[in-house]
Amino acid sequence: MKKESLHEINQYEDKMFPIGMYVATRDSIIPPGRGYRDFHWHEELQITLVLRGELTIRIHTEDYILEKGEAVFFNRNLLHAITWLSEDGKYVSINFPDCLLGFFPGSRTEQEAVIPYIGGDAFKAVKLRRKNNWQRESLF
Repeated sequence: MKKESLHEINQYEDKMFPIGMYVATRDSIIPPGRGYRDFHWHEELQITLVLRGELTIRIHTEDYILEKGEAVFFNRNLLHAITWLSEDGKYVSINFPDCLLGFFPGSRTEQEAVIPYIGGDAFKAVKLRRKNNWQRESLF
């Protein structure tokens, strides 16, 4: 299967604030979209947070095992899917374009803290856990 056929183009309700939020279980995803066990990639960054149960998400070539309250934040354009979800599992995935991190085009933040990490292989993914102070504060 070609990588292009797995390309997901996210449609945002509010094009002036382009954030997509998907809540998924084994049986459903709201709003409808690519859900559990469906490999895909998109041009947005993503945060996946476990609301209930446990899951395994494969990002690029690495598996991340997450429990309730843990999340993974990962770069754009990476092939990924939830490959295992516990019976009672529920998660939320939030997709957003990198421009939301840079404040405005050409800003110092965009030039120094966003562009160097979203391009190439500088950053793939980071698992966020409540055991680490700064990560706990980052989680919802």
